[in-house]
Amino acid sequence: MYGKQKLALIIVTILAISIVSIVIPFGLSTITNRPTLYFHNTTTDPLMVDAGSYVNITTAGMTITGAQVWLWLSSQGGSEINTAEGDRWYAGPFLLSDVVDTVVVHTYIFDNSAIPAPFNIEGVTYTYVVGGRWINGSVPLLVQGSDVDYWIKIADVSPSDVIAGSEIGVSTNRIRFNAGFGATPLTGAPGTPVTVSGYAVSSTALYNMTQDSQLALALLGSTTNDAAGWIWTGFSATFNILDLKGKTGSAPTETGSVTLNIIQNDTAITVATFSFIQICREVYLPSSSFKAHEGDYSGGPPTLNTSTTYGLTLEWFPYMGSADIYLNDTLLKSGISLNATGGASASITVPPLQSGKYLFRVIDNSGIEYNFTVYVFMWTYIYLTPASGHVGDSLTVTGINFLPYIGEQATLYFENSIASPYYIMLLNFTITSSVWQQTLVVPQSWGGARKVEVRSIDGTTVITLATMDVTMTLISPVELFHNVSVDENTYLILTFSNSTVSDLTFSQGEARLSFTVDGLSGTSGFCDITIPSELMSGTFSLFKDDVPLVENLDYVQSFNGTQYTFSLTYDHSTHTIEIHSTTVIPELTSIALLLILFIATIIMIVFNRRKKAH
Repeated sequence: MYGKQKLALIIVTILAISIVSIVIPFGLSTITNRPTLYFHNTTTDPLMVDAGSYVNITTAGMTITGAQVWLWLSSQGGSEINTAEGDRWYAGPFLLSDVVDTVVVHTYIFDNSAIPAPFNIEGVTYTYVVGGRWINGSVPLLVQGSDVDYWIKIADVSPSDVIAGSEIGVSTNRIRFNAGFGATPLTGAPGTPVTVSGYAVSSTALYNMTQDSQLALALLGSTTNDAAGWIWTGFSATFNILDLKGKTGSAPTETGSVTLNIIQNDTAITVATFSFIQICREVYLPSSSFKAHEGDYSGGPPTLNTSTTYGLTLEWFPYMGSADIYLNDTLLKSGISLNATGGASASITVPPLQSGKYLFRVIDNSGIEYNFTVYVFMWTYIYLTPASGHVGDSLTVTGINFLPYIGEQATLYFENSIASPYYIMLLNFTITSSVWQQTLVVPQSWGGARKVEVRSIDGTTVITLATMDVTMTLISPVELFHNVSVDENTYLILTFSNSTVSDLTFSQGEARLSFTVDGLSGTSGFCDITIPSELMSGTFSLFKDDVPLVENLDYVQSFNGTQYTFSLTYDHSTHTIEIHSTTVIPELTSIALLLILFIATIIMIVFNRRKKAH
């Protein structure tokens, strides 16, 4: 029984191995067959291809089991990949599902950051269109010339230094590269360094480089270069792009182009042409709102005020150059450093100049001038230091842009009142320069915004003015004693106030005490008044300008047994305060009548007693 089970197990194992061998050939390649290369619909061997151009690769008939594929360039056609022997991958990964898709075409673009070394130093972009078992697209520039053959290999595993032959497919035909050329950058400012390169160039050929038919570089020949173990032939040289001096138009994207030609020396044949896009100079003044192109701008010339600072932006002037700024021949700023795009941000201050039109000139380090018209306005003004203060403080008046008034006499007036005559003259002086200073003392003045004016010598014409915020100085509280005489008696009334207290009167018949308080408008006033109870007592009523006051809101009343004190608050101006009471000191005539009645009563009592005695 045991022997039969063992035999059955052996048979099952053999069958299983057979089935697996049919599905996955044991020990065989994951890639079978080889790709074929096309260039201009031909598959000749070798294909003559321009370095950096393109080839079409077909994978028809190949079996590829990986999910992704990579393209390799090989200077040896071995069946495996070995970077030490001249293999380098240059593009990928491509999804195998995209490559074999027969319905949708898929596009792959690899920029400089996705292209592997050493090909990333080319500074170009590789583009591929895949589908229907085709991979169509770029080939590298960094290759050797026409005496070296290359193969393209397809691998379905991630790149490494060594890949087994079972993972790759080697092209059935070879590539032999013709010379290819490149130039970078192809846009920028005047003077931008442009590097022109030749690839797969014959060791015997020489080339000239021109820009707009002007010779830029002469007799460039091929050399052998080693890029991290990858050998390529060619040349690389740099020149500065010429200056188109373009200054017209109104769009900020306005451009011009420089035609770059690589010409083979012995045949005079142009083998490569490039176009360098040069963006024309731009001036923004102020930096965010105005753009000029040599007088071509909308809205007319910009207006610049003298003694005013403006932001200035320059764009697309010479590469890493410098610029000087003038108004006509007056230098505003020199040595403005320009960056790699010929740009800079700076500030300029317009000096005192007579009002009128001026040429705003930008002259770069190449001596090229860019200019446009501006209108300069001489804004004559003053400013005050400090701009706020108290009566008695020192005040400095600084005059700016008084160029038209040099040699003339002027006056300084201060607005010290809110009623006529309003102003007082503080100083007359002679203007000796465009910028001047005078120091004054703030005179007695009402508070608030007070004007300081520069006038003509006769005071009739205001040249310019500024405003000072004058803070009114509060009056220190003063204690005053007031005597009130009633008949033959004198009563002492006390006031304590930051107002001027005046006209204090007492009316015995009306049971009323009145007085006037006065102070600077705009300030707060208070008054404490203390009245003897023998003068006024009972119930009190207070009025301000005939308007009843509310106790504990407009005033506070207190009593210490002998005196009443009333504490009032108000906004300063001139006010009449009245205090009424229900009881005041009796009038003298009433007392006299009572005294006479009392004496008469006593006399009558005495007389009656004597009469009864008799």
